Order: sequence, then structure tokens, then C-alpha cells
Amino acid sequence: MPHTVTLLHRTFALSSAAVTEARLAVVDALRRQGVSAELVDVVALATSELCANAVQAGKGSTFDVQAHASEDGSRVAMQVRSAGVLDDIPDRSTWKSEDPLAHRGRGLAIVDTIAETLDFDSDHEGLTVSATFGDDR
Repeated sequence: MPHTVTLLHRTFALSSAAVTEARLAVVDALRRQGVSAELVDVVALATSELCANAVQAGKGSTFDVQAHASEDGSRVAMQVRSAGVLDDIPDRSTWKSEDPLAHRGRGLAIVDTIAETLDFDSDHEGLTVSATFGDDR
């Protein structure tokens, strides 16, 4: 990604209400950077899904969200970090629920579809999920 600007680096309480709070903070930051409405919508959806996963799977009391954009606003990168270590990142083939009416189980599949990249980094302190997005999709 070309030279980027950090737009947001914030810690949220590990709660379902924080998912909305995080999404709104990311949307506000992207709009201030001049990111297109279409790209803002895509990143907003990914933010909701990744933060919901952090809330459901996190083992601490908080999760962190970072958002970065290219200077011209055409590219966005984000990271969501939660406490807790995954022994094994689930295989991509398991990301989609077999039941289309299931209450949960589609978040990673959605983000994988709308993102250019989706990566995981797990260490002794937690799990970071990183995704990149661009206007050229």
C-alpha cells in the first residue's frame, strides 16, 4: 500500500455495544480522510464483522482497532486485535455456515470476499486480524 496515514488507533471495551462504537469511529475517520462512500461502506461492514468476532472470541476485557488509509483515500488497511491466543486459525473452508439461517458463522467469509487481503497473526498476547481494501476492486 502506498504511504499511509493512521486514522484511528483505539481500544474498546469487549462488549456488543462496542462493535457499533468501533464501526462508527472507523467510518468517521475514513470520511474525514476523503475515502469514497463505497469504500467506507465496505470497510464498515468488515469492521462490524471483525469486531463482533473479537467480542465473541476475545478472552480479555478490551479489543483494539486500527485504521490506516493512503493519502489519497483510495486504499484502506485495518487491524483488529483481541486478547487470547488461537492454537489454530480455522481453515477458510470452514468460514461459511452450512445453514443460511444460522445466527452466526459467516463473518470471516464475508470479510474474505470483500477484502483484498485477510491475514491473521497470533502470538502469546493475542490475535490480530488484518485486512486491506481498495477502490479498484
